[in-house]
Amino acid sequence: MKLDDVFEFYREHFVPAYSDLVVSLNAKPDQIVTEIENTLSHVAQYFNPDLSEEKKEENVKKAYNHLVRATLDCYKLLCVKLKEQIEKIIIDPRAREFYKDYYDFVKEFKKAREIELENVGIDPLRSLENYKRVAKLGIDLLENLLKHKIIKIIKEKPRVFVTYRFAEEDRKIVESIKKLLELEGFDCVGWKTDNVEIENVYNQVKKEIEDSDCVVVIFTRNWTTSNWLINEMSFAIGKGKPVILFFEDCIDPEERKSIVGIVGDVEYLTFNRYQLDEFILKAIPYIRDFYKKVLERRILFTFF
Repeated sequence: MKLDDVFEFYREHFVPAYSDLVVSLNAKPDQIVTEIENTLSHVAQYFNPDLSEEKKEENVKKAYNHLVRATLDCYKLLCVKLKEQIEKIIIDPRAREFYKDYYDFVKEFKKAREIELENVGIDPLRSLENYKRVAKLGIDLLENLLKHKIIKIIKEKPRVFVTYRFAEEDRKIVESIKKLLELEGFDCVGWKTDNVEIENVYNQVKKEIEDSDCVVVIFTRNWTTSNWLINEMSFAIGKGKPVILFFEDCIDPEERKSIVGIVGDVEYLTFNRYQLDEFILKAIPYIRDFYKKVLERRILFTFF
């Protein structure tokens, strides 16, 4: 065996396997790093002037063997990681059209492992092409599942929990904001406290917030008669939900500032109850940015 054989195997087989693995794990596994170090140590001995040609050739062969093990380990670790990622998505009944592809992937993975075990001490490379095929099946399946799931996420309207002061004089304001949210793709939800005992109302509201993708809080004049708005807003922030606030312009700026301070970095808009049409036009770009943020968060939390 020649040193050129080691570097040819490195370029053609190890580098692609290692690249895919590092991308998938976002890390460099210790066992692979150790095999690489061992490979380099034996390569270095090939250039040791104190060694005989026989010993040099022996070190070349050992370097090659370490590189083969590293490559096989890369594919095995990659296939295991792909299997974990696929199974997180495939449990969704809506992904049932991919079940056959998943079982084919698992079957091929098992077959590759069996071939490897049958050739231990005989020919470790007998299973290499099988592992490559399994990795390709897994990568393709995962990509298709991700595309499928992202499309589903985008098609499903994000749920927005809308909270506000219950007052007849504010009905038009609330309905206008809800209509805007719905026109921009949101599914508006609120209190569902029918047949719920009064002491359990807040627990029910918390559940509604947890089940929602985001929260909108509407502060109108005399909002302090509805102190639960602050509690619900704080709970949503604590749960990491995106929040947007609407303030009636008659609310004192300092009072508004103190409320925003609870939330931190959050979007808010002011409105005049007698100029709602003007407010709606101003709010559209903010709502659209908010919608994009909510979808990005949903996708992020779904896959990571």
